[in-house]
Amino acid sequence: MNPEVPPPHIPISRPISVDRASRATREQRRARQVRLLARSAGKQPRTPAPEGPLIEFGEVVTCLLPNSSAMYRDSITELFGQMSDEYGVAWRERPIPLATSPDITEGVDCVLVTPRKAEMRAIGTVAIRAVVYGGRILQSSAQTRVVRAASDKRHPWGHYMDRDGVLEVVSKITATTSDDLVEGFLSNKSLPKSLDMKAICDRLLGRIRMDQQLDQSAILRTRATRLRWAARIGHADQPRLIFKLGADRIRTVMISARNEAELARVPRFCEDLGVHDWLLTLGSAALADTDLFAKDSRQRIDIIAPMLTQLVHLWMPGAHTPADLSDLWDDLQENPGFTREWQAVVGQLRDRMSLALYESLRDNVIGPA
Repeated sequence: MNPEVPPPHIPISRPISVDRASRATREQRRARQVRLLARSAGKQPRTPAPEGPLIEFGEVVTCLLPNSSAMYRDSITELFGQMSDEYGVAWRERPIPLATSPDITEGVDCVLVTPRKAEMRAIGTVAIRAVVYGGRILQSSAQTRVVRAASDKRHPWGHYMDRDGVLEVVSKITATTSDDLVEGFLSNKSLPKSLDMKAICDRLLGRIRMDQQLDQSAILRTRATRLRWAARIGHADQPRLIFKLGADRIRTVMISARNEAELARVPRFCEDLGVHDWLLTLGSAALADTDLFAKDSRQRIDIIAPMLTQLVHLWMPGAHTPADLSDLWDDLQENPGFTREWQAVVGQLRDRMSLALYESLRDNVIGPA
């Protein structure tokens, strides 16, 4: 007799695996899903970049050439030759001699300052050149055009170095980006890794000012001025500008151009403006310096004489400004009245020079009063 085989044990209910994840774990999973979705969206092809630049901006530093005599064409060409293997100096003889070096480029991977402190990353190049005006005045001029990148992917440097003076923004572009970039650049604030135009200009000035051709004997003790400018395409019937004097000899100017062709010529206008603002600043400083000495002192004559004999004749606003931007000078002549102020300064310098000479001659011929 076979023993009775007990029936197999069949559980009534099978244990069910239940996700007992904590709230923190669930939140982590949800956050991961969001990141994956965002990453997937970022890999989608971008909308093609819009035509035209967002803005164009730059900086012009103006100072006196450290040389006892004015420089002429051959010596300036040789001076600029140290910047590049290609001489290619652009030269205009009249009405005031103007020499412009070929552009050199500097690659930058930087942050652009915005008032809302949103990180705006840009990669590309800054174009920089030297200018000598009237054989006496030296400028370092840097500029770049900001455009939207077609992709948020960073390219090899060869891609950027082929486009002189163009910065590609790889961050998100909004309707207010252009305004933000203008306001951020003209505010003269800086952030870690932000674009430093001043340093770029100063490096070029340092290279030229230390050249062995220059005897380092400037006709006057002067300081440099800095002109920061930003420009974009506006909708006015003629180009417009807003010019401001800042502390520590920093000037800012905002320009609205009518089209891209005008926008491309804004750097030349800003260099012309920088020269005449520097002359006006120098004249006012010379008047203040002469007040430190007696009216018949030799020091007064030493300050005034170089101004009158070497620099006054260089005042010619608009002489090298492109024709389609010449209206900008009309605004400056009306308010604040550049030439009107310059004539007043030169008149005072001449009067003080005449008085100093009269006092010195009277003492010699007539004797002290």
